[in-house]
Formats: sequence, C-alpha cells, structure tokens
Amino acid sequence: MAECRTCGATIEVPEGWSVGPAVRRHYWEAHPERMQKTRADKKAEEAIPSAPQSRAGDR
Repeated sequence: MAECRTCGATIEVPEGWSVGPAVRRHYWEAHPERMQKTRADKKAEEAIPSAPQSRAGDR
C-alpha cells in the first residue's frame, strides 16, 4: 500500500502492479490538475526564494 502525499489517501496497489503505476492512476483520478501541469510549472511553484541569492561579486 502507498499513501498519497496530496490527500493522504491509502492507494491500493493491485496484484501484479508496481507502486508507480498505481500512484499515477490515483493521481489521474483524484488530482488531474497536478498531473496536467508541466514539470517547469511545478518547479516554479516549489521554488520560493527565502532570501535573495548572493553573487560572487557582492562580497
């Protein structure tokens, strides 16, 4: 059994399946908006800078 990181639901892994396909099936059924975003969009949402990046010349 696997657990969804978005909703916390237990994801059943059918006999003969590996965890990956079972999780993808759950996400397509329960969270299609997460599956339809591009990787770049997902990374941009995750990248929240906590402080301005320092450059080598700023020291």
